[in-house]
Amino acid sequence: MLAKGVLPTTSTANVNTAAGFQIIDVFGKVGQNPANETGSSANNDGGWSTGFPHNTGLGVIVTSDHSLIRKSTVLKGVTAAVSFFDPLLEYDSIPAVTYVIDANGDTLSGASGNPILFGNWFSLGTHNCACNNLGANENEKEEVVIYPNPSLDGFIAVKGASSIKEIQIYNALGQYVGKAVHNAAATMTLKLGNDRGVYILRITQNDGSVSSKRVVVK
Repeated sequence: MLAKGVLPTTSTANVNTAAGFQIIDVFGKVGQNPANETGSSANNDGGWSTGFPHNTGLGVIVTSDHSLIRKSTVLKGVTAAVSFFDPLLEYDSIPAVTYVIDANGDTLSGASGNPILFGNWFSLGTHNCACNNLGANENEKEEVVIYPNPSLDGFIAVKGASSIKEIQIYNALGQYVGKAVHNAAATMTLKLGNDRGVYILRITQNDGSVSSKRVVVK
């Protein structure tokens, strides 16, 4: 919970109506201890998941060991009590750690023989909240352009500032879908898949720059 003011001194006070105390935003459902993958919440190691009612461990748990970024369409915090908390309604998610792979899609190992891991929270990218748009003189130069977005058939073109080396594709749950490799032109055409939904592209250009973009397939 994100709030401002002075907390009530009594344990029975209602924070929603307490004088001098204001709730700004709430993550999750207050008073709920979500379960883990086995359906147990006894060890406090669970999280909210993609399967309704989102607190019993059904589906993919996305609030534990995942990175989350608020959707740009969310204009203000949640201040009212909710009947259930579906994390993907307001957040995009991707696993916090993934394996480093080579151009052939094989997992790379370090000197110790163990797979090389990296925290990929940056894969979600950044965005400007629709409630606080930047002025024209504050906008940064867009180095990667994707069109059409949204796509009606899954086909898109990706144009970079330099030639594109590789594009890794993830779905909205952070699951690895595939990749495309290209070393010649600055524009690359690819098909994301037949499933509708949100895809995250991690784009590596030959100049070494890496960026992440969100694409919608309708």
